[in-house]
Amino acid sequence: MSVETLAIDMNCNAQKTVCMVFQSKRRDRMIAGVFSLFMIGGHDIQFVAELRHLGHVINNNLTDNDDINCEIRNMLMQTNILCEGLVIVQCL
Repeated sequence: MSVETLAIDMNCNAQKTVCMVFQSKRRDRMIAGVFSLFMIGGHDIQFVAELRHLGHVINNNLTDNDDINCEIRNMLMQTNILCEGLVIVQCL
């Protein structure tokens, strides 16, 4: 892959690069379930089942459930922070 990146004048940071194989919903069209390691500049590229990209969770089963759950947790955390700073006064 290093030769290809040089040909298009692209730099690749192998320590930040990961590889994700998306699971096919149609097993009859699946070519392979296991792939050999990819290498960039002599470094093995790690295979992952999920990753964060631009603040969103991407997983290999093509659903956004993990991303939605993460957004809900973040929203609840920010709501709790706002509520802690408010003084609630009750009228009698």
